[in-house]
Amino acid sequence: MKTPVIPSPNHAGLIFAGIRSYQSEPHWDPTFSSSEFLQTLHGFCDRVAASTAFTFLSCFVLATSMFLNVAWLSKY
Repeated sequence: MKTPVIPSPNHAGLIFAGIRSYQSEPHWDPTFSSSEFLQTLHGFCDRVAASTAFTFLSCFVLATSMFLNVAWLSKY
């Protein structure tokens, strides 16, 4: 016998009520989600791109520093 995903009718009712109250919040407004969410997403993507660029730049600087240190130490 399979066990049910939702153990009782009361639990199912609470889940349904929670979903309905969450959907009635203003963030489920289509105009809000199409405009504000995309602006937030673009800002997030810009920050991730800048963070990735700075990460690669710091790795390049670290590698250059390592090679210069090895070259300097090999002189002696």
